[in-house]
Amino acid sequence: MNEKNRINQSIKGYKILIVDDQFPNIILLENILDLAGFKDVVSISDSKQALEKIELHQPDILLLDLMMPDISGFDILEALSVTSDTREYMPILVLTADTNPKSKEKALRMGASDFLTKPFDISEVTLRIQNLLTSKYLMNQLKDQNNLLEEKVKQRTAVSYTHLR
Repeated sequence: MNEKNRINQSIKGYKILIVDDQFPNIILLENILDLAGFKDVVSISDSKQALEKIELHQPDILLLDLMMPDISGFDILEALSVTSDTREYMPILVLTADTNPKSKEKALRMGASDFLTKPFDISEVTLRIQNLLTSKYLMNQLKDQNNLLEEKVKQRTAVSYTHLR
């Protein structure tokens, strides 16, 4: 299996959380993700539950609507920006009917990784999700390699220090 196929297989097991107040949007996204081979998909339509669900489910990617009652996608982005230092990188793909360029700029400035307006092209949303998850996979690989390298340096330093005594 080549590297691209290995990565593609790995990201299919990643956890996806959909936060959208419209059931037809949730069903469409769930079907798109299912056809693309993603199996660990959780959806919520009540934005008041979003932050708790993110904490419990620990998704690898968040698919987020902006225009929702009670708690907007912007509110969720703001809350996540406060905790971004304490949690692992989670790409956020905003999927919204809000076509205002200022909303796009604001969402991206607040930490969204990407932004698509509804109605979206099915192949485009699938590719953007795959690309964001591939980036996360590669970042995790880099982090693992750095941890391994740090451990080797510690071991060699300890051995060298022992020989100096």
